[in-house]
Amino acid sequence: MRLYRGMHNGGWKYGYHSYDFMRNEDVIVNSQGSWPVIPETVGQQVGRQDKHKTEIYDGDKMQSGKYSLLVKWDSEDLRWLAESENAIEPLTTWNMECFGIIGNIH
Repeated sequence: MRLYRGMHNGGWKYGYHSYDFMRNEDVIVNSQGSWPVIPETVGQQVGRQDKHKTEIYDGDKMQSGKYSLLVKWDSEDLRWLAESENAIEPLTTWNMECFGIIGNIH
């Protein structure tokens, strides 16, 4: 099962995404506890790493030289996409080991 991340008090929390019905909020849960997170910031790990061996998540901005990509989920075709300045292509089109994470959409 792939992990998720979400923003909690200005920092990322990593673990499993759930919904706490008692508190009426999205949470990230791991072995250290449960944290409420901003729902719009929750992103799933895509199962690939960048050139620094850092896990890539939905919403990450990537760069390699002059190429910039935004990683996002395609809910219609159920696949990960890489959106560049000129096109939107399946993430598998790109060699992510040449790219580094430079930020995210949050």
